Amino acid sequence: MSPLARNPLCTRLVSQQVASADSISSNIEEGYGRRTRKDYAHFLVIARGPATETRGRHEQRFKHWLP
Repeated sequence: MSPLARNPLCTRLVSQQVASADSISSNIEEGYGRRTRKDYAHFLVIARGPATETRGRHEQRFKHWLP
């Protein structure tokens, strides 16, 4: 097992990344299940929040953990 996999901070950060990514697909799916284009568009806007968070955390982690 790699040192990163044993690091509790790394484990927590990966867990947050997965939760954020799950939120993206959940919002898109919920919007798709709505009856109007307006509702669907609204949920796409909501999904942008966790998408931005996921991208930002991903970039931070690569800068911090990789040489």
